[in-house]
Amino acid sequence: MFLKLYPSLLFLLFFPTFIFAQAGRKGAYGNLAIGYGTYSLDLYAYAGGRDLYNDQTFSGLILSLGVEKKSAWQKNKLAFDVGGEMTGGLGIKSDIKGSGNIEGQSKGGYALGIKGLFKMGYLFPKNEGAIVPLIGMGPYFNYINSGGENAEANYIYGLQASLGVDFKVKRLVLTPEIHFGLASWGSSDEMEQNGQPGMFEIKVKIAKQF
Repeated sequence: MFLKLYPSLLFLLFFPTFIFAQAGRKGAYGNLAIGYGTYSLDLYAYAGGRDLYNDQTFSGLILSLGVEKKSAWQKNKLAFDVGGEMTGGLGIKSDIKGSGNIEGQSKGGYALGIKGLFKMGYLFPKNEGAIVPLIGMGPYFNYINSGGENAEANYIYGLQASLGVDFKVKRLVLTPEIHFGLASWGSSDEMEQNGQPGMFEIKVKIAKQF
């Protein structure tokens, strides 16, 4: 999956930047983002001496709304941002592979999530915050409903990391970024975690300074 997204990711992170004006970035922002997310769960349930297994993958278009404070702290050329966002998606596709070679698909699911974000960025000399590469991490929680006739509630949560670049245009900031799980846990209403869950999101965010 990552290899398929790699060319697009390089384009988003490094497309030409000559149109971006140089201006200070410090302040509070509201943001809106659109992107694509993929999530996975490896589950099991004890059934009288015979364990049941269920591997699930969820994917689809996601939107997010958030607030953040850029350059909340600054130390030399390092800037530190804090914020949070809520994420949602409709028409989430589910692929399920269970015990006994049982397989199923659904396209009627939905997802809701929340993230806390703490980011560190590098301020290039004479750049004044026009272009700022960022790394970050923070907690996250996702609720995913598989949809379909036998819809189940699924939960993925833990610690996520992010990579991105801020491009500032006057009072707006455009940020292509990725998020991925570092340490995650998960379950469903029917089964418990068997292996490490997965979370990967790629998106483009636009933020406006208040």
